[in-house]
Amino acid sequence: MGQKDRLLYVGTFTDKESEGIYLYHFNEESGELRYYDVVKQVADPSFITPGPDHTLYAINALFEYKGEPTGAVSAFSIERESGRLTLLNERSSRGRRPAYAFVDRSKNYVLLANYGEGSVVVFPILADGRLGEATDVVQHVGASVHPRQEGPHAHSIITDPSNSFALVADLGTDTVYVYRFDAEKGKLEPHRRYKAAAGAGPRHLAFHPSNRYLVIVHELNSTMTSYRWTEESGELTELETVSTLPHQADIENTAAEVKFSACGRFLYATNRGDNSIVFYTFQEETGKLRYVNHYDCKGEVPRHFTFSPEVKFLLVANQESDSIVSFHVNEETGELTFTGNVTKAPTPVCLLFL
Repeated sequence: MGQKDRLLYVGTFTDKESEGIYLYHFNEESGELRYYDVVKQVADPSFITPGPDHTLYAINALFEYKGEPTGAVSAFSIERESGRLTLLNERSSRGRRPAYAFVDRSKNYVLLANYGEGSVVVFPILADGRLGEATDVVQHVGASVHPRQEGPHAHSIITDPSNSFALVADLGTDTVYVYRFDAEKGKLEPHRRYKAAAGAGPRHLAFHPSNRYLVIVHELNSTMTSYRWTEESGELTELETVSTLPHQADIENTAAEVKFSACGRFLYATNRGDNSIVFYTFQEETGKLRYVNHYDCKGEVPRHFTFSPEVKFLLVANQESDSIVSFHVNEETGELTFTGNVTKAPTPVCLLFL
């Protein structure tokens, strides 16, 4: 691996050609990817997240695991020199079709969102990186107006920067749940609930680097809402809702990922259907967004994206066109420029640099 190369881990769905978690070398100067390795016999590792001390955790987005109606979550160690993964253990996710995993700020727990079951689960991280038995399971209830909202569908979970609260986007109930998080015992205590617009479908959440704001992307109605976050009380104050789609776009679309740039001045989100990245600038004084541009993702169903370690590039996982595409990020303006690099990758759905 060259001096400017970094390892990119790619989570996938394995129901087609994919064999598991893929590893690529990424060149930080050119934006090019080169295939390196694959961790096989890992079922549907569709979302991956880094853990402490050279560990990585992957959800297994299954409807059935070991004969039970549940998915799973897998723990891996990362070889320090090669970056290759070794499976440590697996746990039942305590619910069908998990969609998201997050390691809390203390690096002691993995928090999991089960989309199929509409539940959230807390797993302790043991000293060797393996996952222990769940310390808490919370089941959501309810429904909403969209055909996909026949019941609760927890789509993501993160802790706030203080690690005092856990926030959950539930697509099925149009609700953002805020829990008090006990990082000593691994327990969740209901704190507050915030309703999105009927049929919006909250999907993913992103804290601003200042920790004073939160943005939520809504999958079903292709919008983003910015909130002011009050850390002391665990309260959200709604500020503004904007579209992820081009003006007057008339297309079937679902929004997917949302992320701030490291500097906090820029915000990006992906559209599946329009197959684009939307770019807004973020006004830190007001917490509001100013539309700038849309970019063609050069592929179909851009499910996830990430920034390269030096934030020179933005990489997009185009799930249905089996490709990863890189864009150069203008440091001053946040504008994206397609590098011309399109890398073949089977069903990529999550991208992770360590």
